[in-house]
Amino acid sequence: MNLENGAVSGSAPFTIDLAEKMGIFKIIIYATSTTESIANWKVTIKDTSSTKDAAQYNEVGDTYTGCTVDGDEASTISPAGQLDSYTFSCTPGKFAATHVKIEWMGDGSATAVTLAEVVIVGKTWESYPCPLGYHSANGYHSGCTLCSDGSHDSRASYTHNGLNTGCTQCVISPKAIFYTSTDEQKAANQCAVCPVAQIIQSGNLGTCVQCQAGKEYNAVPNSSTPGGCDYPATIDRTTATAIAVTTPADCDTVNCADCPAGTYRPSTGADNEFCRHCPDGSVPGSAKDGCDQCAAGQYQNTARTECEACDAGTISTAGATGCAQCTEPAHYTTDRINCNECAAGSVPTSVGDDCEQCVAGTKRAAGEDACTDCASGYRSDAGQAECVACGAGTREENNECVDCLAGTYSLGSTDTCTPCGSGHVQPLSGQSECNPCEAGSRKTSDTECGECPAGEVQPDVGRDVCVACAAGSIPNDNRTECEECPAGHKEVSNECVQCEAGTYQDTPGATTCVTCPTGQFTNQPGATECNRCESGEEPNSDKTDCVPCVAGYYQDGSDGSDGTCQSCDAGSFSETSGSDTCTPCSPGQYQDTAGQDSCSPCQAGHISATGATVCTQCDEGTKTQDGIQCESCGIGRKSNDDRTDCVECEAGTYKEVEGAGDCLPCSDGHYTSGPAASECLPCQPGRISNDDKTDCVNCGPGKYKNVAGAGECIDCSIGHYTPGPAASKCLPCEPGTYQDSAGQSACELCRLGSFQDQTGQGSCSPCIENYYTDQTGQRVCKRCPKDTYAAGGSSACDDCPTGTREEVELAMNGQPDALKEKCLMDIGGICASTVITNQYGTFTVPRMDEGSHITIPCEYDDNNPEKYANFTCKSRPDMEMYVLEVYHCFNTQNTDNIKQLADDENISDQEKADQLEELTSNTARNGLGDVEAVSNVLDSMLEDEDEELTEDVTVSILNSVSNLVSSDLKVSEGDATSASNVSDSVVTQVVKVAQNTEVKNTMIKSPKVAVIDVKKDAGAPPTSGGTLTFSLPTDSDSNQDLTGCQVGGEPEKENTILLIETKDSDENKDMDMTVVLITDSTLMPDTAISIVPQDDTTDDKDAVGNILKDLESELEVKDGEDSDKVEKKYVNSFITEVKIDSPPEDFKLNLFMKPKIDIGNTNTSLSTKEDGKRVQVVYLCAKYDPSTAKWVKDCQTVYDQAKPSDGVLCLCSHNTSFAVLMSAYEIDRGYAQVQSYLTYVLLGASTLGLLLTLVFLLPAKALRSTRSAKINICFTIALLLASLMFLIQDAFISADDTGIIKLKSTACAVYAMIQHYLWLVVFVWMVVEGFLMYLSLVQVFGSHISKYMLKFNLAAWGIPLPIPFIGYFVFTKTHTVGSFTFTDHGYLADTMCFLKPESIPFYALFLAPIVLVIIINIVFFVLVAKVIKNSKSSGNISDQEQVLRQLKAAVGVMVLLGTGWFFGIFMSVPAPQFQVAMQYLFILLNSTQGVFVFLFYIVLNDQVKTHWLVKVGLQEEKRTTTSSSAAAGKTAATKATAVSSSANQVDNIYENAA
Repeated sequence: MNLENGAVSGSAPFTIDLAEKMGIFKIIIYATSTTESIANWKVTIKDTSSTKDAAQYNEVGDTYTGCTVDGDEASTISPAGQLDSYTFSCTPGKFAATHVKIEWMGDGSATAVTLAEVVIVGKTWESYPCPLGYHSANGYHSGCTLCSDGSHDSRASYTHNGLNTGCTQCVISPKAIFYTSTDEQKAANQCAVCPVAQIIQSGNLGTCVQCQAGKEYNAVPNSSTPGGCDYPATIDRTTATAIAVTTPADCDTVNCADCPAGTYRPSTGADNEFCRHCPDGSVPGSAKDGCDQCAAGQYQNTARTECEACDAGTISTAGATGCAQCTEPAHYTTDRINCNECAAGSVPTSVGDDCEQCVAGTKRAAGEDACTDCASGYRSDAGQAECVACGAGTREENNECVDCLAGTYSLGSTDTCTPCGSGHVQPLSGQSECNPCEAGSRKTSDTECGECPAGEVQPDVGRDVCVACAAGSIPNDNRTECEECPAGHKEVSNECVQCEAGTYQDTPGATTCVTCPTGQFTNQPGATECNRCESGEEPNSDKTDCVPCVAGYYQDGSDGSDGTCQSCDAGSFSETSGSDTCTPCSPGQYQDTAGQDSCSPCQAGHISATGATVCTQCDEGTKTQDGIQCESCGIGRKSNDDRTDCVECEAGTYKEVEGAGDCLPCSDGHYTSGPAASECLPCQPGRISNDDKTDCVNCGPGKYKNVAGAGECIDCSIGHYTPGPAASKCLPCEPGTYQDSAGQSACELCRLGSFQDQTGQGSCSPCIENYYTDQTGQRVCKRCPKDTYAAGGSSACDDCPTGTREEVELAMNGQPDALKEKCLMDIGGICASTVITNQYGTFTVPRMDEGSHITIPCEYDDNNPEKYANFTCKSRPDMEMYVLEVYHCFNTQNTDNIKQLADDENISDQEKADQLEELTSNTARNGLGDVEAVSNVLDSMLEDEDEELTEDVTVSILNSVSNLVSSDLKVSEGDATSASNVSDSVVTQVVKVAQNTEVKNTMIKSPKVAVIDVKKDAGAPPTSGGTLTFSLPTDSDSNQDLTGCQVGGEPEKENTILLIETKDSDENKDMDMTVVLITDSTLMPDTAISIVPQDDTTDDKDAVGNILKDLESELEVKDGEDSDKVEKKYVNSFITEVKIDSPPEDFKLNLFMKPKIDIGNTNTSLSTKEDGKRVQVVYLCAKYDPSTAKWVKDCQTVYDQAKPSDGVLCLCSHNTSFAVLMSAYEIDRGYAQVQSYLTYVLLGASTLGLLLTLVFLLPAKALRSTRSAKINICFTIALLLASLMFLIQDAFISADDTGIIKLKSTACAVYAMIQHYLWLVVFVWMVVEGFLMYLSLVQVFGSHISKYMLKFNLAAWGIPLPIPFIGYFVFTKTHTVGSFTFTDHGYLADTMCFLKPESIPFYALFLAPIVLVIIINIVFFVLVAKVIKNSKSSGNISDQEQVLRQLKAAVGVMVLLGTGWFFGIFMSVPAPQFQVAMQYLFILLNSTQGVFVFLFYIVLNDQVKTHWLVKVGLQEEKRTTTSSSAAAGKTAATKATAVSSSANQVDNIYENAA
C-alpha cells in the first residue's frame, strides 16, 4: 500500500484501516523533517475484528501494540530536509492487525514534518502459517492450537511458507527424560531434558518427577560414547550418595528401577539419592519405601534382607544385628529375650538353655558365678549351696572327716592335723590341742618330754631344747638357771678358779683373766684390778713390779699417760734417767729425732720456734738475722736469695702485700711508673701498656678499648668509628651517615637521594618513591611537596602535570603507579601507595581512597592475628592527604636475639651486658618486644641477690636502657596498658640494678638514664640534712644528656635539676634510697601525653611555638564544640623514680624539679587564633600508674607562675615515679572576649549611673534626709567604690604580669583584699536595703530604730573587715625544699589581683556570703513583692497601669537587693551551654546594677524629679494646707491603712519617713 504526497501534522496521528485482517511482517515509513530526526516516529497496530486467534499476541482487547524499530536503522539518520526511511518490525506469525496508527513523537518544534509514503508488508491472516509451537489441520491461521505437553514444533524456524499440521511427540523409551510444557519449549524443534534424578511418566508428559518410593533413578551408559552419563558402576549403599550423571541424554537407558534386595528409598529426601541400606538392626519393608526394626529375640542377617531368630541359649534386643549368650554369670534363657539365674546349687548347661546340679565336694550360693570346690576342711553333697566344716580334732580327707593321730591336733575346718609345736607333746589321738614341757626339761618327741643334760638349763615351760650356760657361768641344782663366777675368778670346765699374779678380772662371769694393761702391775692372785707405777717409772716385763725410765725418755704419771716410759718427741729432750718430763728446744734450735738428750742450732737464713723439729727458711719477701723471727719486706720490696735482706721490685713489676711473695710482672693493659710498686695501674679505656709495662700508650684512631686494664685495642666494627686516639668505645655513625669499613676514624655522609634513620649502619638507603634528599647526610627523606613527585633515590622532585584527575592520569601514563598516585593524591580523595619500614617490619601500603584502611600483619610476630598494623587514609583541614599509622605490634628482628641472651648461662655478666648494649644500640629499631626481652635479661643477671654487679656492668646496662628510652616504641592507645606493664618491669629492674651495684653513693650515668644507690653507712653519702641534690650544667645539650649530671655538693641554683628532701614527720632525715633519673617518658607510655615537637636544634622558644602549633589543628576541629576541652599534656622534667628503704610511718617526700623547657610566664595567655581563642600552660606534679598506663595528678604542686623555669615543688607522702607535666589547654573561646568587653561596657555605664545618683542626691538636703535615702546613698557609695576598683585594675595589673602591680606581690595582695572587702561591704548594704524595705513595706509599725545609721554603718563596714585578712594569711603558705623557697598563693588568683576561683577561700569567704545574702534578700523580696502585688489602685489609674507599676517595682526591688547574684551560683555547673547562658545573665544583671540604682533612685522617683524640676524652674512647687493633714498625722493609723498607703505610692516605694 502506497501513500503519495500525503502530509501529517506534528500533533495529529495518521491512521490506516486495512480492508481485511492481515498478518504483518513490517511497516516502512518514508518522511522528511527540516529540523528534527525522523527517529521520533512511532508505529502501533491493533486487531479490531470480532474473532481472535489464540496464537496471536494481541488476541485480547482492542489496545494498540507497538512494533519495534530495527536496530541498525535507529542510528542511521539522514540530514534534515532529506527523505529517509524507517522500518518497524512485527514478530512474524504473531501479530494480526485491522488498524495501523502512525504518530509523530517529537516536541513540536519542527516547522515541516512530511510523511511521504507508508509501506505495509504482510499477508492475509488466513494465509499466514501458524507461529512456532502451534499447529492446525492445514498449517495456516484457521484455528492454530498450541502443541500439547510432551510434543513440539518440528520446524527449525518460522518462514512464510513453513507449515505445521501436527506436533512431534517426545520419545520417552528407553530414556524417560524428554518433555515439553512451556510455550518456548513447544516452539523449539526438540524436546527438553529432565534434570538429573527426574523422569517423565506416561501419564504426565509435561512434568518431570522423582522416582517413586522404593525405586531409584537408573541410567545405562553408552559403552562407546559415555559422554556425561557417568552413572557409577558400583554404588555405595551405606549413605545417600548424590547421583553423578551430568548429561542424561548421553545415556542409553534412563528409567526408575526397583531398589535392590536389602535396600530402600523413602518418598522424601534429597532428589539425587540412590536406594540405600537400612540402619543396623532394620530391614526394608515390602514396598521398600522404609525400614522395619528387628524384634527382640531376632537379628538382622548379613544380607540385610530379613530378621532371623536367635540360636538357643542366646538373646537379642529390638534392632539388633546379632545375638549373644547371657552375659551375667549363672544365667540362662528359654525365650531368647530374657536371662534368668539358676537355683542355688546349680549352674547353666553348656548350651545355656537349662540348669544342672553342682557335683559333691562343690557348692554355688545364689549370686555366685559358678560351682566352686569346698574349701580345705569342708565337705558337701551334690546340689548344695554351701559346704560343711569338719570338727575340732578331725580333718577332711576325700570329702570325709577323720580323727587326728597322737602327736597332732586340729581346731576344725581343716584338711590336715597340725603336729605339736615347739616344747609341746600329745600322747592321745583325736585331740584339739598339745601340752607344754615343764621348766628344767625339754621335748624329746611329739609324745613325751626329758630332763636337761649336764651343763644346760631351761627356765621356761614348753621348750624343745635346754640352753648351755654361758662361759663364766654354771647351772643351779634344778637346772632352771645359770650362776656367774665372781670377780677375780674365771670359769674352767664348769668350775670357778682365782686369777694369777700379773693378771686380774674386774667382771663376774669371766672365762679368762686379763693381763695388766701397759704401764700397770699386780703382785697378788685373785686381783680385780691393776696398779700404776710412780712418775719416772714403768712396769717390768711380767708386770709384777716397777723400774725407772732411761735418759731421753720420760713418764709423767698423768691420767693421759699409758704408764710406760715414752721417748721425748722430736723438738725436745731429757738429760737424766727417771725423768717425768721432756724439755722443748729453744728458739733458734731444733731436734729432728725422738728420744734425744740435747738440741742443735739453726743454719743462717732459717728460723725456728720453741720445740722445733726443723728450721724453716724465711719466705720470699721476708728476711732473718737471729734465726728466731722472719721480718716482712715492705710493699713493693722482695727478699734477696739467702733471705738475709730486702731489695726493691723492678719497674714493670709489683708486690701488693707486705711479707711473703715475689714481685710479679704487670699483666697486659697494666703498668708501673717506677720501681718499688705496690700495684700495677690499669691503663684507662682507650690506652694499653707498652712492652715493658712501664707506661700506657693510646689506642690509634679507628680502634677502642672499653674496659680499664684490658690488654688490647679493638677495631671499630662496620658502622662505627672513633674520631681520634684513646677512644674507650666506638661511636655509632649518627643517622644520616654510614661507614662500610671496620677500624675507621670517621663516618661518611649519605649521598644525595639517600638517607639513614638508624645509628651504627654500614650503608645508606635510597629514598623511596615520592621522597627525596637534596642535601648530603640526611637522616630522613623529605616527602615531595604538594603537586610534585620523585622516583626512588631522587635528590629533587618533579612537578606533577596540571589538570583534572583524568588529565593527570593520562599525562602520567607509563610512569610507575606510585608516582602517578602521588600526583592524584595531591588532587585529593586518595592516598598513594607507599612502603613503610620500621622496627616492626616492612609494610607495603597500597593505594587507598579517603576513609578506607588496610590491616597488615606484623612481620616478626609469627602471624599472630592480634598483632597487626592499621593504615588509614585521612585528610587534614587543609585537605592534604596522609596515611595514619597505628601499630599493634610487639616483636622486632632483634627480639629473639635478646631473649636468647637471657637464657645464655655460659657467659659472664659483663659479656651479657656488653652484648645487650650492642643489640639495643640501633634506637630506630627497638620495639616493645625488645623492652620485654631486656627485662628478662636483667632478671637473669639479678637472680643471685648476693652477687653484686660491677660498675662497668651497670654502665652497659644503663646504656642499653638508655637506648630503649631513645626509641619510639609506637605504642597504640589500645596497647598502652599492656605496654606499660612491659615497660614498668624494665624500670623496676633498673632500680634493682642500682641496688645490686657494688658502687654505693656514686652516680652511674648514661645519656638517658642515671642511677644512684644511697647508703648512709657506706662511706660518705651525698645526702646532707635529708636532701639529695642533682645538677646538670645549663649548657649540657639543653639539659637532655645525663652523662654530665652530678650529685651532692652545693651546685648553683640554675644548674640544679632535682632536689630530693626526705622527712620523718616535719623533720628532715637522711634515709637510704635508690634514685633513677630518666630523660624521657618512653618507658611510661600514656596516649594522653603528647610529644613536644622539637629536635636537637630546637630551643625553648621554638618548642613553645611548636606546642601552640600542635594545638591549633585541634582547636579548629573543636571550634564551636563547647562540650570538649582541647588539652595536651607534655612531660616537662626528668622522670624521677625514688625508692626509699623502710620509710617511717609519717614519711614525707618533697621534690624540687627543674622543667626541661622554659615556657616563660605561665600567666601569659598566648593567642593562637584571630577569633580570641587562647592557650594557657600550667604545671602539674604527677605520678605514673602502670596498671592504667596513665600519668595521674599527684602531690601538691607549688611554683612561681611568673618564673616557672625556676622550678616546681612536688610535696608528696609516698615514693614512686614522679614527673612534672606541662598541661597546655584552651582557656577562652570566642565568647570569653565578648563577655569581657560586655562587662567593661556595662560596668562603665553602671559606674556612671552611680556617680549621677550621688550628684542628684547629695546636694539636696530635703532628698537625703529620709532613712531610705541615707541607706541608698551608703549603698551607692560602696557599690561605686567596688566597681571603680574592678574597672581600673587593668591600668595597674596585667594577666601577663607586665603591669605596675606584679601578680602575687604584696601590692597585688593588698589590692585583692580591698576588692574582696568592698564587695563584702556591698553585700551587707544589700541586706540592709532588704531589711529596710521589710520594715517600711511589711512591718510598718514598730520599724523605728534608734541611731540606725551608726548601727548600719558599723555592720556594713565592720563585719567584712577581718574576712580578707583571714583569707590571705590563712591560705598563703611558704614551702621550702632545700635551698628553694616558693609561696603557695591559695588566696590570690593566677591572672588577676582577686580571690583564686574554685578555691576554698573563694567558696568560703566570697561565694558563701553571696549565698547567705541571696537567701536573706530572697525572703525580703518575697515579702515585699507580696505587698506590692496586694497594693490597691488609688482609683484614678487603670488596672493595666497598676500592673505595670507593680512589675516595675518588683524588678527594681529584685535588682537593688542583689538577687541577680543568684545566677552566679550556677556558672560552675558542668553543662557548657547552660553555663554560658548563666554567665551572660549574670553579667547583664550585676554589671548594670548601678544603672538600675540610678533609674529607681532618681529617674523613677517622683520626689527627686519634682525637686530638681522645681529647682531649675521647670515646674512650680505644689502647696497644700496642713491643718487637717497635720491633725491626721498625729492620729494613729492602722497597719492596713499604712500598708495600703505605702503600696499605692508605687513610684516612690523607697521613700519613707525616718
